[in-house]
Amino acid sequence: MEDKLHISASAIKDVRFAKWVDHRANLEPMKGPAWKSALAKQAHIFSQVAHIPSIKKYRKQFSIISAAAKAQTSVSALAFERLPNYLPNWLRVQEPTFYIDRDDTDRLKGVVATYGIKQGSNFYSLGYFPKNHTKPSWVIHHTGSDIFVKDGFCYYTASDHISNRDMKLMCCSLQTGHNQTVLFTEKDPAKSVILYPCENKQLFMQIEKSGTFDLYYVNCAHKKVELCDNQSVHQIACGFLEKPIWISYGDRTNSRKNNSPTLHNCNYTLPNDDMVPLGQVPALVSSPEERMVLYWGSINRGWLLGGAFGNACLYRWTASECKPIYHVKAGTIFVDSTIDYYYIDKPLQMTAKSAILGVERLQLAEGILTILPSKKLQFTEKYSASERNAHSFDGTRVPYHLVKATRTRKPCGLLVYGYGSYGATTNIHNCIQDFAPLLDIGWAIAYAYIRGGGDGDYKWAADGRLYNRIRSIEDFEAVVLAARGSTGVSAERTVISGRSAGGMLIGAVAVRNSSGQLFKGVWAEEPFVDVITSMADDTYPHTTPERGEFGDPQKSVLDFMTALEFSPYHRMSGCGAPALFVLARAAENDSQVYAYEPLKWIMELQGSGSTTIKQEGKLYAFGVNQGHHYTDDADLIARCTDMAVFHCWATESAVRQKIADISMKVIDKKRHITYRATRKNRVSSRKYRK
Repeated sequence: MEDKLHISASAIKDVRFAKWVDHRANLEPMKGPAWKSALAKQAHIFSQVAHIPSIKKYRKQFSIISAAAKAQTSVSALAFERLPNYLPNWLRVQEPTFYIDRDDTDRLKGVVATYGIKQGSNFYSLGYFPKNHTKPSWVIHHTGSDIFVKDGFCYYTASDHISNRDMKLMCCSLQTGHNQTVLFTEKDPAKSVILYPCENKQLFMQIEKSGTFDLYYVNCAHKKVELCDNQSVHQIACGFLEKPIWISYGDRTNSRKNNSPTLHNCNYTLPNDDMVPLGQVPALVSSPEERMVLYWGSINRGWLLGGAFGNACLYRWTASECKPIYHVKAGTIFVDSTIDYYYIDKPLQMTAKSAILGVERLQLAEGILTILPSKKLQFTEKYSASERNAHSFDGTRVPYHLVKATRTRKPCGLLVYGYGSYGATTNIHNCIQDFAPLLDIGWAIAYAYIRGGGDGDYKWAADGRLYNRIRSIEDFEAVVLAARGSTGVSAERTVISGRSAGGMLIGAVAVRNSSGQLFKGVWAEEPFVDVITSMADDTYPHTTPERGEFGDPQKSVLDFMTALEFSPYHRMSGCGAPALFVLARAAENDSQVYAYEPLKWIMELQGSGSTTIKQEGKLYAFGVNQGHHYTDDADLIARCTDMAVFHCWATESAVRQKIADISMKVIDKKRHITYRATRKNRVSSRKYRK
């Protein structure tokens, strides 16, 4: 039967209790005639759309705005230490984790850094670059991205060469790379090892499994690892005073117990958050510090940081009091880790970054906060961010921030951004650098703090994970509806946006709302959309540690059905989604979400190309030699192009129709229109036909 239907063995998917045919499985190797042909066709579509005169005009205008916004809001430019100029450009553009090695007189000796084996890859190597040398004197392959240096030794994690799971804590000689020693090995494939450097050259380590952490203290002098806490859900290491100091949240044996922070081996005061009932979102009041979840602490310097639902607070922390002294709305506060880890004698540097004021530099010394002069004035009162609420299907209040230019009364478009996975916070602090062109031209941006993300407490994250994934989706739909009501923007001009696991979110939302009545636009960056194929494959990077987040389709029928329900690629009907305009962006070297996933999804969304149904455009953008996160220059071009496409699509009906026509010309099977590349496109796509 298989021979008659010409079904290849690779197209048959089997998870023991289920078997099916994936007719686009021939794209998964990302090589060969099928891949090259599909990639070239989609590149041709996107190239034609990007060269529409209106889009070209706005792309140029947006590039100027974005470049200025990024220059003014860059946090890395404010770092205490930067990479020396002698290092090669291929290393510098990766923005690696690094440590500058100096002698006793503070003269530069070299730099140790982790870097991707390819541009943008998440498979890392560790190398030492002596002064004025562009090549490393020693290299260790298959490492994690983080490092820590103390007493002439470099501490790092070793990763599995297939799954890329960080599974060992290692150390070696900083100067030679010799004396490689295994300090800890995690054998459970579902768990990962995370370095946790702390103030004053103290090193902790966490073992993470689906949002639950074990905390260890690393005794660098004796090369030993000591267990601190494996009973709580999450911990914040704060330093060392005769014993390791840490703050814990949650009780694994009772999810309704101990939501308040607990301090260990110290009697300092902590914030009193008894006013926040467990698992409930507090009312959005004018005092954000009242509901903060702590995420950083320094016991010797006497400071704490907390954050929740897009706001952040700095506390002065002593034995007698824990007093909020500075807070940020629609943003967060970053600590300069180099000073925090290695320079206890220098004033601590922090950067507050928000969607309202851009960046503000903070200096903390001897218990005194000083706000340093900065160039934030150009953002003062230029943008506003209001805290609002939506109500999910089960009645849960879901907070969101609505950001727009202060002069914008009636937005010309609405973009709703969501993530909601891994217990990770929603990055509203990047709003200006990511969306300044849209804000300046009259759009409103909504950031949804949905369950599954880390914007609330640990229960807020657990309530949207795995079997509770439907809650994340319902939360996001509620925010889209509420934001549309607040702004008065119609579905025709509403775009939903997410990247990586956030791409899975908006893909699942798109499947449930493919009629276009809630929104019409979908912007997916490196979207994780082929959930079943990825989670069922042990050789796929990051699969085994993430099964607690998305399920294991090989393990049980329940996990398989859960993944099937929220896998955007598998849930799309044969006719695609004609009412939705979709732009999916992928990257050649992305090892977190392979480029074939969004390509398979876009081709499925394009459907049969029937001319009997009015089709919105479906676009696939491919970043050559880029990774899960594009380099700065490539990211600027890509984002400005994408924003120009969405702005013109939303505000100019002629451009909307032109995009649909270009997309349909290439995929329309009924008219048997053959794809023929122009000479310019043949040159640009030569790489993929070799």
